[in-house]
Amino acid sequence: MRVFAGLPLPPDVAGEIADWMRAWSSPALKTVDRENLHITLHFFGELSDEHVRRLAERVGALTHPRVEAALGEVGRFPPGGRPRVFYVSLARGGEQVEAIHRLFVETIAPLGHTGERRSFKPHITCARVRRDRSPASPPAFDRVSGRTFALDRLVLYESRLTPGGPHYHALRTVLFD
Repeated sequence: MRVFAGLPLPPDVAGEIADWMRAWSSPALKTVDRENLHITLHFFGELSDEHVRRLAERVGALTHPRVEAALGEVGRFPPGGRPRVFYVSLARGGEQVEAIHRLFVETIAPLGHTGERRSFKPHITCARVRRDRSPASPPAFDRVSGRTFALDRLVLYESRLTPGGPHYHALRTVLFD
């Protein structure tokens, strides 16, 4: 099963980001569906059912206070050259999300998982650039930037790939204090 862990956005915040992305619609972009907007903590890839069961047990023991966050600016990966991904950063709450990430990595380490090679940067992936396409610049993010919200849960997800895009199914949810 294809698995990752993330922090889901509140539905109203995800809706505001989705509305902003609709104004940016382009054949060069594959935007993330509203219900799939989140902050990824760790992507595992394919895992056996037994491994997922052990992972869900470990993740279920995590505790952390909820994070008061605010949306930041639009960014891109890589920062120079042709963009592959556009994202929204956090203007507030990033340090706390980094602390959750460190705690998560410590929690999964006994199962043989290490942090990813790239350094962790809390962000909300909004769109991926299709190969051999050049996207238009994103529209102004003024209406949504600075929007405050709470990150109040961590979810271990199964990602089911379909021709219409991925569908996420929550395997384990941990509510923050």
